[in-house]
Amino acid sequence: MAELNVELIAKAKQGDPQAIEELIGKVRKPLHHFACNFLGNEFEAEDVTQEVLLKVTRALPTFKGDSTIWTWLFRIMTNACIDYQRKCASRPVSYLTRAGAEDEEAVTIELKDHRQIPEESYEQTELHATIHGALNQLSAEHRTIVILHDIYSFKYQEIAAITKTGLGTVKSRLFYARQELRKILGPLLMNEKKE
Repeated sequence: MAELNVELIAKAKQGDPQAIEELIGKVRKPLHHFACNFLGNEFEAEDVTQEVLLKVTRALPTFKGDSTIWTWLFRIMTNACIDYQRKCASRPVSYLTRAGAEDEEAVTIELKDHRQIPEESYEQTELHATIHGALNQLSAEHRTIVILHDIYSFKYQEIAAITKTGLGTVKSRLFYARQELRKILGPLLMNEKKE
């Protein structure tokens, strides 16, 4: 993720409409991408992203700069995703099943070779659905850590700040989350190799 201009952040904090619009434009895609990965549903992710962007716009004047702007933004997004899932706990989770989207960053796995034959494209779609299914079987805490570390490459200290947990807790959750993913994905991947 690109570093955000300090001047832009300062102007946005002061309520400059152009600066706010530019800032929102720069953070929207990464936040939406995170929500897609976390929730597993593009439409729900869009709703949560819109809600978070409104919160961010209102809360910008209170951003103290104790952490990076990205840490602050992802803390808000993580909490919003967890809250959304709690509200919707009674209904089943749907998974992203598309290999592509209008917004290139809207999915975790993007087809790199756009000249793929249909069978390869189908396999990528199936793999994509399998990975999202596995992520959604993890607890919210474990899923958050995996997405932040393995997809967004946040450092342990940054994840600790985003999730408001200790460094040891972050490392432990990542270890157990990866173990759980191996248990979930292992048999599925072994079945594919046999076929």
